[in-house]
Amino acid sequence: MKPIVELITEWDAYTSSRDKVTVEEFCNYYLAKKNVGEKGSVFAGMAPPDLDTVLAKLIGRIASMYSTYCKMALQEKPEMELDSFYFLNAIYHKIESQKKDIIQFHFVEQSTGMDILKRLLSSGYITEREDPSDKRAKLVSVTSKGEKTLHELYQLLFKPTLLMFSSIPEEEKKLLVDILTPLEIKHGDILSTSRNRTLNEILENEIGEKALREIHADLEKRISQFGKTKSDHN
Repeated sequence: MKPIVELITEWDAYTSSRDKVTVEEFCNYYLAKKNVGEKGSVFAGMAPPDLDTVLAKLIGRIASMYSTYCKMALQEKPEMELDSFYFLNAIYHKIESQKKDIIQFHFVEQSTGMDILKRLLSSGYITEREDPSDKRAKLVSVTSKGEKTLHELYQLLFKPTLLMFSSIPEEEKKLLVDILTPLEIKHGDILSTSRNRTLNEILENEIGEKALREIHADLEKRISQFGKTKSDHN
């Protein structure tokens, strides 16, 4: 295939799955894709049998590693837990927000979120007041002590970020952000509006009942084949 034809084909495939596309984003994507074959196998050759699960496992393990490094960094400030930092950071950037909005933003149970907010209040990192527009709700905001502490935490938690991501080329980081941002937005919206629905109900709504049955049938076949392959190797 001629290079120009290959490039046009890649452009068509890239733009067909995205609403808004820039040439810069496409170039980052294309260059990073060309380098994929040079990166080696994932999970030391012990990858799951389908790409969706490989991606889920990869993101999950990277998130666990990052969380572990962050907890190591916070050993220099033992009174602060990682979840408390996330809450404090969100409140700081939102300026002032209802408690329930902060809790929902982090997708934690109400009781867990309230415990985190209570700890931040008792430590003097945040303050609360009655919401003038809703007497039943409380607004929280960061105190000067909380802001000072947050800036100290930024310096500590930059270390895990530097350790894990600084070696990735800029164009590949831009590509990752371009790919993952729509996913984060989509499922943030789904979770914020699906508190009273089961996972199966969410799946049926997003994928469709018929398509879901077909996917499950195919999954059973792949799992069976995967198990057979592992047995043959042993």
